[in-house]
Amino acid sequence: GHSLTVRLIGRDSCRTPFGATVVASVKSRKLTRQIRGGSSYASSSDPRLIIGCGSEFVVDELLVTFPSRRTVR
Repeated sequence: GHSLTVRLIGRDSCRTPFGATVVASVKSRKLTRQIRGGSSYASSSDPRLIIGCGSEFVVDELLVTFPSRRTVR
C-alpha cells in the first residue's frame, strides 16, 4: 500500500511541535495522527507521522493543528 510521511517543524515554540495533530482525508476516511513526546530513559520518539493510505495515491485534504491551536490546511 501507499503511505504519506509528514514531518512538522515548529516556528513559534519548540522545533518539534509535540501535541500537534494531523488529520488526512483519503476518500471517505479521516486518518488522525499525533506527535507524541516522551518515551523511556535514553530513548527518543520518531518525530515523523506516517499515514497509511492503502491503495489510494491521493490525500484529498491535510489538516494540521498545532499545540497553539493554530491550524493549517
